[in-house]
Amino acid sequence: MNSIRDMWGEDGHQFNPDRWLDLPEGAKKNPGVVPALGTFSVGPHSCPAFRFAMAEMKIVIAYAVSSFAFEETDKILRRSMMVTRPYVENQWSKGYRLPLRVRAL
Repeated sequence: MNSIRDMWGEDGHQFNPDRWLDLPEGAKKNPGVVPALGTFSVGPHSCPAFRFAMAEMKIVIAYAVSSFAFEETDKILRRSMMVTRPYVENQWSKGYRLPLRVRAL
């Protein structure tokens, strides 16, 4: 459901986090408990335990993130363009990025 090409485009089976910056039309039209995410469906056949599943996912992510230390690798400048976005100093042409060094604690 979350990788079908009719909804996400030809690269639907590939990992592409930039896809969320400008959703394809097929994904925008997809109703769901979580917008543009078909995992839990919608309507009378939607997942009755979606809130529990979402809470579980948040706990797993919080636990995983707390097991690592994150450090900036370059000088990061924060520029506000309606939304504050990180840019690497002197690398404007590469767009907004946040390169991090990740280390296990």
